[in-house]
Amino acid sequence: MKKVTYLVISILLLLFAIVQLNDTDGWKWFLAYIVPSILFALLYFSKYFEKPAKLLLITYGCVSLLYVPDFFTWAKDGFPTIVDSMQAQTPYIEFVREFFGLIILLASMIYYLRLKSVSDDLAPSESS
Repeated sequence: MKKVTYLVISILLLLFAIVQLNDTDGWKWFLAYIVPSILFALLYFSKYFEKPAKLLLITYGCVSLLYVPDFFTWAKDGFPTIVDSMQAQTPYIEFVREFFGLIILLASMIYYLRLKSVSDDLAPSESS
């Protein structure tokens, strides 16, 4: 059952990565989603890479802090909808969407890193 969960997360992150390709800055978001997708795919094959996951967690955490002011602007404006249209009517809408994407990525890396602490069957890979 655990392996199925890893595969599902990997596929979801892969789909999120593919959807990013229609954006003007899609390549960086594609990379942001594809790397965790690969980590979860490798986890399906019992390959665990702790160091890259920690690096991603730190990176996503630091980058998400850059979006906090826009999140608070959105909150101050009364949480207007960010899903009505694909085009952002106000500048912070795109930032809020990206902030939530980073939260998803952070959650996936926290989950990934917690797996090691709750499972003895994950042996670190040689190159991790």
